[in-house]
Amino acid sequence: EILLHETRRLERILNDFLRFAGRYQMELEDQDLTVVLDDVLDFVEDDFRTSGIRVRRKLARSLPLVSLDRSLFRQSVLNVLLNAKQAMPDGGELTVRTSAGAGGVTVELTDTGIGIPEENVERIFTVFFSTKKDGTGLGLAIAKRIVEEHDGTIAVKSAPGRGTTFTIVLPAAKGATA
Repeated sequence: EILLHETRRLERILNDFLRFAGRYQMELEDQDLTVVLDDVLDFVEDDFRTSGIRVRRKLARSLPLVSLDRSLFRQSVLNVLLNAKQAMPDGGELTVRTSAGAGGVTVELTDTGIGIPEENVERIFTVFFSTKKDGTGLGLAIAKRIVEEHDGTIAVKSAPGRGTTFTIVLPAAKGATA
């Protein structure tokens, strides 16, 4: 049983590494980010609820379209959500908020978890950096790479004991309007 558990863990690490090291073949299409985020949140919401985490959606309904590889972007958001869930072992609240800004769309994912110590905030997107016992240190590095390959940015603000906010900014698709 222990060997099987370790084999699966190593397989996850290898798959994450290969995903990170490989070249993404992006299939970009103009997407409604609200629909994409609703899909991701529908996927995780039952699991979060079982863990005592309330998911609050504050998704704007008139955002400009963004040019996305839906599957890759979904993976990026899932990686951030997994970290949020792990940061709230005793339950809490996750708020996902979107807004339109100058030439782009902003997604904020805010948890009420344990927060990130100041000395680690700058390192969380670094490949192989993890504070978790079974962490690979690839999830947030992959999330960052995917966002950047979409010409976007991802940033984090955190306060120990008060939670964390990840902010993703994506450019609007060419010719898109709110």
